[in-house]
Amino acid sequence: VADGYRFATWRDGKFVVNAPKRAAPDDGIAAAAAGDTLYRESYALVIGIDKYARWPGLHHAVLDGKAMEQALVTRFGFKPENVTALYDGDATRANILRTLNDKLTDSKRVKRDDRVLVFFAGHGSTRKLASGRDVGYIIPVDASLDDLAADAISMPQLQEVAEALS
Repeated sequence: VADGYRFATWRDGKFVVNAPKRAAPDDGIAAAAAGDTLYRESYALVIGIDKYARWPGLHHAVLDGKAMEQALVTRFGFKPENVTALYDGDATRANILRTLNDKLTDSKRVKRDDRVLVFFAGHGSTRKLASGRDVGYIIPVDASLDDLAADAISMPQLQEVAEALS
């Protein structure tokens, strides 16, 4: 609370924010808590890939993505214009990284008290490094089968995006 964090509980199908005891009236925290809002704004990137160029096809990834997109808007309060969806052919490595870097890490748009969610339904893979450590990857629609480092998106890359958030 002293650091400005707010705490929430899940009650009756929604988050209920507990207002900090010592919040100043003009710091925005008390106002957000009074409005029963956990986040200032919510942003999402939803990815679903069934029809891969080189990897085996899937049958439900796009449906899962569309169901998530709908749930974010209808159940979790995301504004439709703040949810970016990339399905099948649109879910290229370049488009995914561009969306992550341009839309979700834009400090003029995404702020400290915002919620950012990335949902991925598709293939994933793991590669063992020479050090013995494993690195996980999400597989974009245009990835080849044999060069994950160049064609896929690694978990460390996603970590970098998360750290770039305000």
